[in-house]
Amino acid sequence: PYDNINSCAEAPDACLGVPYYNWGPKYLDTIQKVKDGTWEAQWEWLPPTWDDLNNPETSIVGFMEASGLSEEAKAQLDAFYQEMVTYSQDPANENTIFLWTGPLNLQDGTELAAEGESVDPMDVWFLPKLLEGMGGASE
Repeated sequence: PYDNINSCAEAPDACLGVPYYNWGPKYLDTIQKVKDGTWEAQWEWLPPTWDDLNNPETSIVGFMEASGLSEEAKAQLDAFYQEMVTYSQDPANENTIFLWTGPLNLQDGTELAAEGESVDPMDVWFLPKLLEGMGGASE
């Protein structure tokens, strides 16, 4: 099952790994603000804790590797993760999302981002169509 840190326990040798959400830290923060009377509705884009992705106290997401992941695939995954970390910790990339840099087109061919242009996180969240190359129906 997706989004459960213990998912691979059902078939550890077949499971490559599982991405999961960790809502605990954000829930605790919100509950404390409500108790303090300081909570206000707002939009928050919560990034991972890049230097400790699976930290249950701080990171909103994580990835749990499993024994089905080959050493070669693990090395590729580690390199990809390090690329995301490097990108995300560069101040020049503040308020952008790794992999959402152009050239990117929508499924109907409409340009979403030109070469080197970053897509605003809110535009990613409210994406009007799938990206070019993705299967599935778009309006």
